Amino acid sequence: MCCKINSKEKILQSVNESLSNWTVFGPFKSAATGPAWIPYELDAAAQTPRGTVTIAGQRLKALKAHSENGVLDFRSLFGVMPERTGVFAFAEAEFPSAGVLSLSWHADYWAALWMDGRELLPLKGGNMGSSLNTPHKITYAVESGRHVFCVRVMSGSGGWVSALRTEAWSFELPDLLRMDRGALWRDYNRAAVRLEERPAPDDSFGGLGMKKFEYYTASAGVNARWIGLTDHIHGAYFYSKNLPPSKKAKPEYEEQFREWIKLLRERRFSVVTWLPLTLWGPAWEAHSDWRVKFLVEPPDGGESRGNNCCLNSPYGEALNNFCVECLQKFDLDGLWFDAAGLHGGGVREVVGCVCQHCEKRFLKDTGRAIPDKYDWDSADFRAWVQWRYDNFAENWQRLVDFVHAAVPEASIAFNHYHRENVGWNGSIPLNPSGHGFISGTEVDYVPRRAAFYTKCMRAYDRGNAEAWMGLNAGRILTQRGEIDNPKKTIDFAIGCCIAGGHPSMGGYTPHLKQIADEIIIRAPYLNLPSAADTAIHVSQQTETFVFGRNPDFTTPNWRDYYWASAVGWHNIVSDCTLASDVIYDAHLTRKILSGYKLVIMPFACALSSAQYKIILDYVKNGGRILTGPWFGLFDPQGVKCPVPGKELFPLNSEFPAWEKMAGALYNSRRNMKPSATRLGDGEIIQFAADIGGIYRGTPSKELLEKMSSLIKPLVKPEIEIVCEKGLHTGIFKRGRKETVIALQCADPAWAAEDPEALRPATRWGAKIIWRGGKPISARAMLPDAGPELPVKRHGKAWAVELPPMTWGQVIIIQ
Repeated sequence: MCCKINSKEKILQSVNESLSNWTVFGPFKSAATGPAWIPYELDAAAQTPRGTVTIAGQRLKALKAHSENGVLDFRSLFGVMPERTGVFAFAEAEFPSAGVLSLSWHADYWAALWMDGRELLPLKGGNMGSSLNTPHKITYAVESGRHVFCVRVMSGSGGWVSALRTEAWSFELPDLLRMDRGALWRDYNRAAVRLEERPAPDDSFGGLGMKKFEYYTASAGVNARWIGLTDHIHGAYFYSKNLPPSKKAKPEYEEQFREWIKLLRERRFSVVTWLPLTLWGPAWEAHSDWRVKFLVEPPDGGESRGNNCCLNSPYGEALNNFCVECLQKFDLDGLWFDAAGLHGGGVREVVGCVCQHCEKRFLKDTGRAIPDKYDWDSADFRAWVQWRYDNFAENWQRLVDFVHAAVPEASIAFNHYHRENVGWNGSIPLNPSGHGFISGTEVDYVPRRAAFYTKCMRAYDRGNAEAWMGLNAGRILTQRGEIDNPKKTIDFAIGCCIAGGHPSMGGYTPHLKQIADEIIIRAPYLNLPSAADTAIHVSQQTETFVFGRNPDFTTPNWRDYYWASAVGWHNIVSDCTLASDVIYDAHLTRKILSGYKLVIMPFACALSSAQYKIILDYVKNGGRILTGPWFGLFDPQGVKCPVPGKELFPLNSEFPAWEKMAGALYNSRRNMKPSATRLGDGEIIQFAADIGGIYRGTPSKELLEKMSSLIKPLVKPEIEIVCEKGLHTGIFKRGRKETVIALQCADPAWAAEDPEALRPATRWGAKIIWRGGKPISARAMLPDAGPELPVKRHGKAWAVELPPMTWGQVIIIQ
């Protein structure tokens, strides 16, 4: 250690001595009018000129000068000169090893500093208020060897100096100065503010130009950028050795992408590329055996027609190789797969694939012949539907493993196109599957879905969840014309955060910094383990094998009963200020269920006998389930099985014909009263009507009050939020002793929304009711950690009084 300290001191001493000796060229006169700073020949010079130089038509001889304490006073060299008189000065220093040099610099007045021709600090608009006592600070990574410093200073009315001093030297490179893949700032998973904007590299970037656009995004706080190496689904913008290019590809694009990525690197962005997964038009056109073969043909004009390639064909291997090519050729940090279902985006009126490659793999995996028609009554067809889920998940994982074998640090995200109004035919499972990649989805421009969809992504148990929305959601038409309102996007972003996941956004808005600021202050509280008392069950078995049989599914007349119920129940729970998780069929285990006081199972129609028994055991041991009609009437593949006992589920009835489904679920208001059945220490609450679907479609204050009076006594939450106006809640654990309570100011679903409101109404007088031992401390953490909050006795519990909040708050209780 002593040796290193001495080495640092010696290096600094040597550099300081070198920076006291300068070669100066000046003075030269600049135009008295026009821009104060215009380019000259010696700008960014990487070598000290020898002899005489010509600047702005003026021949100048080299002058040796010595700085005192780093200060070069050009007036003492040349006398008082008119404003805008210029000078160049050069110094050289030897560095015996690589390291990090910290400098301070003041210049009066217009100036620039370069090292080896690379700009360290531009003051071309003036010195921005610095002085000899408060100079600008610069930290710079330096390789071993000899380096040339160059300064140019244009005189102002107040003086004409350059003061360059060394502050510190370190052998250890700070993360922000690293450029290798191991740098933490390059890890997309760590990025708080993630932005998609992916024009061709020669685009005008909304009229701003590339440099100005990326300056704005960096200034706003963005730290991860999606670019697009592909022309949407029409092929690559560059010429790849693995997949055919777009018709818009140009030879110069490859170098332009490199320049773009270099610019992003300098601004310390993690850079990923947007990619399609199965939609690649030029590949479909060039290789007939790569094409998806459909059981139900896509509609005319749909993206699947003429673009859809099968991952089980050689296309899958070509795509894997293309991904590695992108990462290595352009030194990217990751891949973001959009519309990552078998048929791309939300295309529902299409079902496949039964190509020769799928046929062989299906036979090998199951021993069955691949179906030749769309027929839910066929056991082979149902086995094929389940196999599609398993096979698609395997293809995702195969791609991830292949990429990570070549580029271990790469982040990979898949956009899960399986949500409300996007059905089972995309092949994306609603069950934990895979590892080593990010679960992502979109909220379809509905901010209220953000928390629920983020919880669905967290339920995949991959450790990182993300949801996307376009920034153009903030554009609204008013009597004053179109305005850009940040509220909708901030509501979306905070909704993701209170669910414990990351928001990502597309496009640009002048409000980007305001949005980013709300995300950044919440970033330390994301990806924490949940401590919710309530779970909402989302069932692949029921969604696919029961409601997927709706004959309207492959027509424009389809109505999504299943997801409407799940979304509606989440809206109810959130508007009751309760925290919740999403669980899938694979989570119906004794251990997982025992962690919840209430499990809401909107439609648990398809259950295995083992799942049925586990659920009843959960209830016997004190758990509570709240469910809808037709509980357990089908097996996991939607085949009718013996009806459970009427004594437990008295409102079970015969599954209706599809043309009568809406009436059975929504119009029988007399069925709004639930049955309550005790079983052991627990209770089963069953509705004949679909309360979630009703609240999703026509929310009301009366229905919410009725559900709140039912649900809260069932949950008896250990942490309860009390607020006259709406607050949505996420509850998490950080370590053994800290509880993190994330709050969002959100009006209930039934409340009328003012489209011109720029922010929520401020919440005053909100409280946290803490049922447990007296908290050691309670603090509000946004924007920074505040003082201790008042904690008062509240019956047998404790009340934590919260400060006023506009967008929300994060409370940490110990």
